[in-house]
Amino acid sequence: MILFMGKKEDYDFISNLGGNLSDSIPVDSAKKLILTEYSKNAVEAVNIAKKKAIPVLGIVDGYKTVVEAFGGKCCDLSVDCENKQEWAVIDATSPIYFMLESVIKVCRAKPFAIDEKTCPMDLDVMSRAESGEIIAIRNKVDSKKYGNIYAVNFYLQSDLTPDGRKIIRNFLENV
Repeated sequence: MILFMGKKEDYDFISNLGGNLSDSIPVDSAKKLILTEYSKNAVEAVNIAKKKAIPVLGIVDGYKTVVEAFGGKCCDLSVDCENKQEWAVIDATSPIYFMLESVIKVCRAKPFAIDEKTCPMDLDVMSRAESGEIIAIRNKVDSKKYGNIYAVNFYLQSDLTPDGRKIIRNFLENV
């Protein structure tokens, strides 16, 4: 069972892609965690998932949650990027990007990004927007401390992110 924390419309979208979701199971009994919210409870859930090596996918506000759970900070961007499609350079070796090209179109989400000056050492950049901001992260590949933890700050459910459904399915099936 996958613990989901976030908005109902996101829950419905992911459920329709084959995710066996629940919003009421304890984190430590979940097989995976998907979050689309930013809250103290969500940060604590990621911290528990880190300790138990439970795979995590943070989406949009969940990106901010993952960054904070690793001790990082997001900064507000001065650019108006939300709901705009742009190119992103991705690390195509990442399991959530399985079978994708190294450059994909994404629908940018909230106008914030991890502050590169304070980026925690346990995180790696997984994607950058064409304007340079870090829009996806993961825990260090060589780290044995955590499970597979990913976070993206672009809308996976948008038609402006043509590979969004594939990214979620990759998390559900390959992680």
